[in-house]
Amino acid sequence: MRNLVIAVCLILSLSTLGCKAPPVPPEAKKAEMQEQSLWREGAPVYAKEDFDRYRVIYWKAKRELSKENAKFVWFRDYKEITSAFNIVLTRGEELQGKVRKLKEKKSESIAVQLNNFKRRITGLQRLTLQMKASP
Repeated sequence: MRNLVIAVCLILSLSTLGCKAPPVPPEAKKAEMQEQSLWREGAPVYAKEDFDRYRVIYWKAKRELSKENAKFVWFRDYKEITSAFNIVLTRGEELQGKVRKLKEKKSESIAVQLNNFKRRITGLQRLTLQMKASP
């Protein structure tokens, strides 16, 4: 009996020696790229609160992935992890849309202000020319 336990332990330990790094669900990689993309697009500036909420669920999913990867290979189950990252991806897509709309709105506002300044400058130039022309 003791030899059987030793043999099983030996087989289990040898079987884990050749194991590679734990697999990462593709959704986790996509979420990581999405988080970086949101950062580059200015989500922390244009939608800080929404971005903070997004990061909370993103980091929670990453922690759950780490916990799952810490389990013995045969006991890992990535269904819940995949589901969590799908939620992250959905929220991220919504946030990206919101950030793009906010940036577009800000751009339009700046364009209107720029046109107003151009009209004022043109008006001031005309007044200056009239003042120079009159004796």
